[in-house]
Amino acid sequence: MEPEIGSAAKYRPDAPVEKARAVRSEPSQIALRASLSKDSPPWTGAAPRRASRPLFHRGGWHQAAIHDRDALGEGAVLPGPAVVEQPETTTVILPGWTGTVDAQGNLVIERAQA
Repeated sequence: MEPEIGSAAKYRPDAPVEKARAVRSEPSQIALRASLSKDSPPWTGAAPRRASRPLFHRGGWHQAAIHDRDALGEGAVLPGPAVVEQPETTTVILPGWTGTVDAQGNLVIERAQA
């Protein structure tokens, strides 16, 4: 029997990850954000930050930008370290990673290019 996702049997913090995507497999009651309407222009450049706070990662402290998920539209770019807050969840973008909001409103997190 295959262990559940996230079980200690398969977790390896040193394993390389190129891309990860979470997909909800059941209908959601969450409405589309107004910022993703077809009439809204796409973002250019970095997303505005609401605040910042310390984030501990790999033995050190980093100053992380805090973003309001509902205020992010298509094309918003969030370089890590960053924290994206929304009512139903919080997403952490670690140093060396970048989040971008795509046309469907997904927050796509990828390793930053060196």
